[in-house]
Amino acid sequence: MKICVCGWYFEPEFLITLKDINKEYPVTIIANRDRLPEEYKGVFNYHVRENRGLEYGAYDYYLKNVWEGEDVLFMHDDMKIRPIVKDYTVVGPEYLMGLISKIEMDLVYIFKNEREKQFCFGTHGRVMFAGGKFLKDLKEINDGFPWDKDNDGHTMGPTPGYCKHYNWGVLELKNYWEVRKLVGCRVESIVIPAFNYSIRGRK
Repeated sequence: MKICVCGWYFEPEFLITLKDINKEYPVTIIANRDRLPEEYKGVFNYHVRENRGLEYGAYDYYLKNVWEGEDVLFMHDDMKIRPIVKDYTVVGPEYLMGLISKIEMDLVYIFKNEREKQFCFGTHGRVMFAGGKFLKDLKEINDGFPWDKDNDGHTMGPTPGYCKHYNWGVLELKNYWEVRKLVGCRVESIVIPAFNYSIRGRK
């Protein structure tokens, strides 16, 4: 499994976590603006793109320019990964990534609590695991992730006339896999409290 991070906030604590797991689970940051501190630019596979299409635009860039067939954990970068206690011992984030890497579903949306899961109707773009086969089909059948090329950063409030609603890509991806379920695509939503994400920068 590899990790794709949509870069915008570059939270210092999260960057340290990513550095810790990078050796075992290689991290690529697809940045929608170039704010990565210099000391990390030689650590991660790092790409800067135009700020278009929010996180799904970044995920699509990864799929078409970086992806090599692997399972991928897609994430925002405005979050913290909380410690996990196993057998009365605090374990590092590598343990959590190891559990996620064993997922056998095609697509799994990961929520930090049950309330968020219900509020978002089980779908979002903040943390999600995608299997290699799902990504291959998504790339070949759907031309990748759906993303709004006209969205230059709209994330809240009324939708401007020049772009689609900020959750358009999320809904379009759901429309895709709902159809793919007819041929066996397996999608699930789960809760992992260790992922303490924000909502596009809102705490």
